[in-house]
Amino acid sequence: MSASGAGTSGGCSIGGVTLRCQRHLDARWQQLDIQEVFSRDGLCRLWNQMLTDGELTGAFTDGVINSAGAVARRGESGHFYCGTRSLTCPCCDGLCGPGYGCNCGPCRQLDAELGAEGTESDEPALSSRAQLQPWQWSDSPSAEQLAACLRTLQREQMAAAAQASLSCLSALRIRQRVAVARRYFTALTPQPPADASDTGARTAAAAISANSIEGSDMEIP
Repeated sequence: MSASGAGTSGGCSIGGVTLRCQRHLDARWQQLDIQEVFSRDGLCRLWNQMLTDGELTGAFTDGVINSAGAVARRGESGHFYCGTRSLTCPCCDGLCGPGYGCNCGPCRQLDAELGAEGTESDEPALSSRAQLQPWQWSDSPSAEQLAACLRTLQREQMAAAAQASLSCLSALRIRQRVAVARRYFTALTPQPPADASDTGARTAAAAISANSIEGSDMEIP
């Protein structure tokens, strides 16, 4: 299968869900009536179809479809592995993973796109409750400590409000419609050529070769 037939477009995050379009499925989406996203049954069917095709990933999935069409999962080393026998290096017996070692080109592409998600190791800040408890039996807090606690309270209130707004049914339906619409319009967008520079180089090489052959057939007076 050619790379263009099984390629994927770059991931797009929508409300904690990442959409990675499988371009070999574009023909199906090009025949879609986009008005279906405004009906409950049509929206649920299209959303479930993207889940079945592996185009949606998030906390509810344990794998990601790479550009070769294989399901890749994050291994012990933090890299993605699909477990296929597609490598030529002798150190890994030709296998991509499954837990550590070398990985194939499509899985390395996933590392480049999604690798940052697994590298964040920032320690969580103290909650407002944890900051307030020591003040009950100790000296009065300083102005800096009070200001820091107020900032923490503001962040917690903003996070709670954002979580409440994202969890309501209307916001969920909007995010689903945006994801389906993005998948539909991605299917209508033509794919760029595989490698225009290589095509130009091959054309130039063929022209030079043809000129050389014509020159060798010329009679010498």
